[in-house]
Amino acid sequence: MMLMSEDTAVRLTLAIGGAALSGLITAVSFGVYTRFNFARLEEKIDKNFETQQKNLNGIGSKVTANEKDAARRYHNLSMALMLAVPTEQEEKLTHLMKEDS
Repeated sequence: MMLMSEDTAVRLTLAIGGAALSGLITAVSFGVYTRFNFARLEEKIDKNFETQQKNLNGIGSKVTANEKDAARRYHNLSMALMLAVPTEQEEKLTHLMKEDS
């Protein structure tokens, strides 16, 4: 007493084998696709990090330049005032220009 014929067994084996092969191909394809996307994502993150680093460096250099310019302007203004004021009032001007007064 045979439960299934040879023809049915072959068809069933081919169907199961085909489904398994199809699943394997799908899984491998998905793995490759995912790995590729992660690689692209890492590249974008690295590129964005480098861009942000350059932006921060640029901002830092501008702040430093502004501080230097402010110090230079203060010095120039102080010297101009000291030269413009009469000699008798230099001490009074020096007292007024001190930051803690």
